[in-house]
Amino acid sequence: MENIRELLMSHFGYSEQDACVLCNDLEQLDQALVPVLTKWIKDSDCSDSMEYSGYSINSLCAEYGMNFIAALLTLDWIIKEPEQAIPAIKSGIM
Repeated sequence: MENIRELLMSHFGYSEQDACVLCNDLEQLDQALVPVLTKWIKDSDCSDSMEYSGYSINSLCAEYGMNFIAALLTLDWIIKEPEQAIPAIKSGIM
């Protein structure tokens, strides 16, 4: 996770404290999303078009202005709690 924390700070400008919080969230990531995170760690590839309930990293970044990590964690929320996540996204909470 140290490597991820450093990447979060250097690529996205997160503070050390925010990066630590995000690392904790990423440790709980749904298994379906782990390969996407692994790919980003290896080659900084921030694109992925695999859809979950009609949303993908690419669509969340394009339509809602999210960065890769925000989109990844939003997809995790959609996978784990679609009843709460999808209405929240549609209503503009994001």
